[in-house]
Amino acid sequence: MRACLRLLALALAAWGFALFPAEAHMLPDRTVTLNVVNAEVYTAASIPVSALTRWDTDRDGRLSSGEVSRGQPGIASDFAARFRISSGGRAAQPVGTLILASEAGGAGHAVDHVIILQRSRLPAAPETLAVEVDLFGSGPGGGDMTLTAARGQVSEAAVFSPLTRRHVFFRSPVRVFLDNVVAGAAHILRGPDHLVFLLTLLLAGAGWRYWASVTAAFTLAHSLSLSAAALGVVRLDPGLVEPAIGASLVMMAGLNLAGRTPPIGLRLVLVVGCGLLHGLGFASGLGALPLDASTRLSTLAGFNLGVEAGQLVFLGGVLFAGHLLGRRAPGALRAVATPAAAGLALVFGLVLTVERLVSG
Repeated sequence: MRACLRLLALALAAWGFALFPAEAHMLPDRTVTLNVVNAEVYTAASIPVSALTRWDTDRDGRLSSGEVSRGQPGIASDFAARFRISSGGRAAQPVGTLILASEAGGAGHAVDHVIILQRSRLPAAPETLAVEVDLFGSGPGGGDMTLTAARGQVSEAAVFSPLTRRHVFFRSPVRVFLDNVVAGAAHILRGPDHLVFLLTLLLAGAGWRYWASVTAAFTLAHSLSLSAAALGVVRLDPGLVEPAIGASLVMMAGLNLAGRTPPIGLRLVLVVGCGLLHGLGFASGLGALPLDASTRLSTLAGFNLGVEAGQLVFLGGVLFAGHLLGRRAPGALRAVATPAAAGLALVFGLVLTVERLVSG
């Protein structure tokens, strides 16, 4: 079964390369804020020009002040159609929109994103607020958008992407908890770095006692650092954390490739240290979001539980698949899988570390 796990590690590491460059923990740089006052919603959005190509008449990837001025009615209409606000199934109606060139380019300069200010009105003061977005650019950071909605003293934020285009704000703590369970599970299952790392732990030893001990140590460590980071107790630059996560994969894969398995006590210490790093990476996926106390706790608890659930589903599936494949895989294939899986995981970790150092 252990040899078959190596085959699965080989396949997963190859999948990680297919998804590379990994962007599991990168925070989005496009932002939108909503302020709800009674039945009116005030929106301020920074939208990349690559999401508004229809109004880039000279096709240079930027909007000049003239293009912004001439495109005001069209951009406003485009924004209203692709940025939809509703409550209880009833859409908010725009009553005023203003498009401004961002200050980044300076006066008279073309810019790569515009600021859109809009006032819209709902039929009544909303209990919950649904937002649906289809304004994602093609440039760096253009595929994600952080949207913060505020109503009185309550503030909630969500990350939108081409895969997550809709979010409902001001839900009950129970609904927030359940939604973040799903978000946490999806986050780890989409992160090849974390999954390859988990498999390097499984490949370093055999037996349920070993697998349970290293998995428990990794889980407790990343749960602790995720909670501490999300609550603001610990703050580390993602530009340092992300390369360190890649380096942790290099270290574990290197030990496996060299065939040097430290004593279980030392290995657990290494696993705990790596788990603390990975937890900080999970926290960047959760995001440093401006939430009120009750929503923050619901979000953190749900996201943390989702990460653990996704991890257990993955590990359970891997062990079950390994058990089935152990009876059928040819002996020669199992023999070459051991160094191949460790070597590919090592190279993947090195490339991941370098990419994150360069991009950070």
